[in-house]
Amino acid sequence: MDPIAAVARSERLILWSRLGHYDVAELERALFERRELFEYWAFILPRSDFPIHREAMRRHARGLAGTPARARFVNEWMAANASFRRHVMGRLRREGPLRSRDIEDRAVVPWPSGGWNEGKNVGRMLEILWDRGEIATVGRDGSERVWDLAERRYPLEEPRLSQREVARRLVEGQLRAKGIARPGELGFGFGGRQPGSERALLGTQTIPLRPLPTSNGILAAMPEEPKEPEVKEPEDSERARFVRFAKKLVNVPKKEIDEKAKEWKRRKA
Repeated sequence: MDPIAAVARSERLILWSRLGHYDVAELERALFERRELFEYWAFILPRSDFPIHREAMRRHARGLAGTPARARFVNEWMAANASFRRHVMGRLRREGPLRSRDIEDRAVVPWPSGGWNEGKNVGRMLEILWDRGEIATVGRDGSERVWDLAERRYPLEEPRLSQREVARRLVEGQLRAKGIARPGELGFGFGGRQPGSERALLGTQTIPLRPLPTSNGILAAMPEEPKEPEVKEPEDSERARFVRFAKKLVNVPKKEIDEKAKEWKRRKA
């Protein structure tokens, strides 16, 4: 499926919300010429993060991503359409890159959607092969994706990371991006929760926080300031103000938190 673009494609809107105006042509060059970025699902990701997402692709390929029922459904459909898969991979190997419209629908068993994907057998096959890291996007023809074999797009020759290292990088990256989060929110990638995420969180330098009066659970942590290189941050920066707030919150007595909660409820009444 190619994302609907009522205003712009979803991944471009996210970049605009974070960066403001940017050169779309430069983004395309970074994606498809210099290959500093790559697409996966409806996201644009840095090439340096490929080892993390490579493990998500492996989880999809092994039927370990998503719910067991969904994984079984996809695996059964792929098994019934093994010849269709061979046809798609063969066409890409001989003639790729190709668009979905360039590939003949040879599905033995149609995708039983009854909804959005009804009859879109080529698109579903491409999406599943993409999930599993067998193919990748290598360009765009307008808004339509152009596909090729993953071995021609991804740095598959590089050594895989251990599960422990993948979990560490994933958790630390998410903490840096969020700044603050509950433990249960961390460690999720495109293939579900990464094994070892809980252990990785325990080994991450964090500032523990008390539960806020209105929260449903414990707010987890945020990374400490990096030790090297040491960069003095402006005292009025958003992060510096938040760190000062977090450190104060750690030492607030429970009695004071309860009093603040009662006061807040009175104001809301």
